[in-house]
Amino acid sequence: NKAEWLGHLGRALVKVGEYAKAAEALAEGLALRPDDMDLLLDLARVHATRKDWLASKAVLEKGLLLEKRLPEILAELAAVLVELGEYKDASARFKQLQRLQPTYATAITMAKIASQYARCDDVIDALVDWEKDFADETPHLLLGACAIKADEKVKAQKHFLLGLKANEKCFYCALWLGDLYLASQDWENSVKYYALAAPINPRDHRPFHQLGKALANQGKHIQAARALQKADERKANDPEILYPLGMEMVHAGEKATAWDVWAKLEPLDRAKADEIKALLIDNP
Repeated sequence: NKAEWLGHLGRALVKVGEYAKAAEALAEGLALRPDDMDLLLDLARVHATRKDWLASKAVLEKGLLLEKRLPEILAELAAVLVELGEYKDASARFKQLQRLQPTYATAITMAKIASQYARCDDVIDALVDWEKDFADETPHLLLGACAIKADEKVKAQKHFLLGLKANEKCFYCALWLGDLYLASQDWENSVKYYALAAPINPRDHRPFHQLGKALANQGKHIQAARALQKADERKANDPEILYPLGMEMVHAGEKATAWDVWAKLEPLDRAKADEIKALLIDNP
């Protein structure tokens, strides 16, 4: 029973954070009992915990040859291949897992990984048979992002609206809807969705920055300036924020504040600062 006791020792060492010693004990046990799937999976997981992805991959590939507990082996191996950046092999293992044991959770995992690698065909392929199981905003965000990439704006809007329906606190659903409406010059709806996004993630500068742009296009310069000030508070000294902030302060009649913004912007982007200065001089 030495292999069994080495397994117990390895698991106990994991509990106290002795991962190197745990790997040694489990590897010794697996050498004595090479078809023990508990030892094999535990060893692969210890290697993964230590971020020794190549060692984990080698153990799991040996496990594949045993043709036991294949769904577990495939799930672990696919995750390790993702960490190694081997997208093609990871995708193949996930597809193999889906054929053996199809689940919505695996479909979502496959779609997320495909999205990270900008493989929209694989995102759609992973989710196509699971629409009735969409439980939250995640698949709608993934599909909506792919629709934007394909310049299918109506489809993207549909997915983001469905994402908000599934979760009214979906930050990116609201933010990306605002972006879509801003791009199509629908200022009213862009303001609506940026205003919805801002309190969901109040530390993020993007909703306030974009809200300022949308309000400026409506001619609401005081409100635009206030929104851009909030963006500046969250991401200070960003020329892309300071420039419209200075311009809107001039249009709002707040010249002293506009000069302060100009002073911040001048060392960062002299050309944009000069535009604010020119507008201030033209509007004494």
